[in-house]
Amino acid sequence: PRMTCMQIIAEGLGVHGVDPGRDRREMVAEVMEEVGLDPAAMDRYPHEFSGGQR
Repeated sequence: PRMTCMQIIAEGLGVHGVDPGRDRREMVAEVMEEVGLDPAAMDRYPHEFSGGQR
């Protein structure tokens, strides 16, 4: 699993056809904010988050 959080979230958004015309980074940032994560962390890998953030 060598995908960043952005890649993982963007893949899910793409599969479900969520607003395909929008910028992916912008959409991922919004999703991360909704779940209480800092959008600046979107380029991190899942193992870099604490247990509570995962």
